[in-house]
Amino acid sequence: MKAFVVGISEMKGIAKKTGKPYAMCNINTLVPVENVSSDAFSKRGFGFEIVQIGATADCISQFANIRFPAHVELVTDMTQFAGRLVPIVVGVSEPVLKSA
Repeated sequence: MKAFVVGISEMKGIAKKTGKPYAMCNINTLVPVENVSSDAFSKRGFGFEIVQIGATADCISQFANIRFPAHVELVTDMTQFAGRLVPIVVGVSEPVLKSA
């Protein structure tokens, strides 16, 4: 999956509600604003917007030497979240396609 990546972050902590530890990793990508119009909803814009894609904590080190923003080929897999299958980034294909 080709993406224009502007950054990656990993967050860890203790959930206030449950007291259980959590860890999550998100990749921030830029995608063109999509104009949508229907009877129930409309969205109009120009340029780009940030879309976060979940990632495994194991892959964060693969981004350490990438100069951001960068066009990269993300390697994805599927994982269960909230009772449904969702894509998750598990790494970056080599080489990085191009730095911006």
